[in-house]
Amino acid sequence: MTAILTPYYGKTLKHVSTNKWKGSEENIKRLATGLCQGLQHMHENDIAHRDIKADNILLQNTEGDPMIIDFGLANAY
Repeated sequence: MTAILTPYYGKTLKHVSTNKWKGSEENIKRLATGLCQGLQHMHENDIAHRDIKADNILLQNTEGDPMIIDFGLANAY
């Protein structure tokens, strides 16, 4: 198994949403676009995450670039 480590901002989407994070409109668009691109990539490769929630989305930086994590319930279809 190969692990890929990448730096991240240190917060999950849940953390910033419960602390009333108010990203700029551009940051929110970036977050939404990144999530859609990540999900599209998984589905194009026949992978279902099955546990998408705010706890499983890390923010890579303060601009809101998302990283989907925790593929423990994922399966190929």
